[in-house]
Amino acid sequence: NTGIEYNGLYWHSYGKEDSNIDPRQNNKAFQSTRHLKKTEAFEALSTSNQLFHIFENEWEDVQKQDIWKSIISNRLGMFNQRIHARKCIIKEITSKEANKFILDNHIQGIRNAKYKIGLFYNLELVSVMTFGSDLNNKESKDDSYELIRFCNKKYTVIPGAASKLLKYFETKYNPKSITSYANRRWSKGDLYHKLGFELVNVSKPNKFIIDMKTFKLYNRIAFQKHKLEEILESFNSQLSADENCINNNLRIIWDSGNYVFKKEY
Repeated sequence: NTGIEYNGLYWHSYGKEDSNIDPRQNNKAFQSTRHLKKTEAFEALSTSNQLFHIFENEWEDVQKQDIWKSIISNRLGMFNQRIHARKCIIKEITSKEANKFILDNHIQGIRNAKYKIGLFYNLELVSVMTFGSDLNNKESKDDSYELIRFCNKKYTVIPGAASKLLKYFETKYNPKSITSYANRRWSKGDLYHKLGFELVNVSKPNKFIIDMKTFKLYNRIAFQKHKLEEILESFNSQLSADENCINNNLRIIWDSGNYVFKKEY
């Protein structure tokens, strides 16, 4: 009930026509939904099924490859250590501490956060949860938050960690609501249901721009049309952002989208 797909950036993306790629695959409509459709098809076979999509650049990165190995190992029940959250203590930690831990243990890496909460076992940081303002809730931004990152130490299972960290934040900061996103490339969002969140939306696949020279992916926000004239060597205002990117030998890849969860108080 566990599937793993290794997605080569070149073959799973959309860009300039190439005789090496089947034209049926080098098609924007096909590429923009191919990972989502595979995810949905696999999960439709059984409620216990889960399909992991590993992007090539992640496996080529030694640090991210190890995070993926931990994700897969935990899914298969193969982990090195089991710690009970009740044996841990909670402390708010610095950005430096949080960022180092998240870089080592979360496949998405770091993102700015206002509140960083850590779980310690025998003085060792073993779990982190971070929060910031919910930027999509402009009406109540002062007490509406986003749960930005949560991760445990690699190859480690900590029953109750997420619940304990969330409870600390709820008690101290009295949120009106908390929103969070589960990326469907590696998550079905089961943890959020256990934490009392409700599924409020299923987003379309997220789009990323690939620079094949550096093997790096960029969020589409960095390549919005009004930014491109300063970024690209060649820019045509009459063309779309995607067309401009492709004309500059960049490629476009999509993931499987997000589950959007929310907890209201």
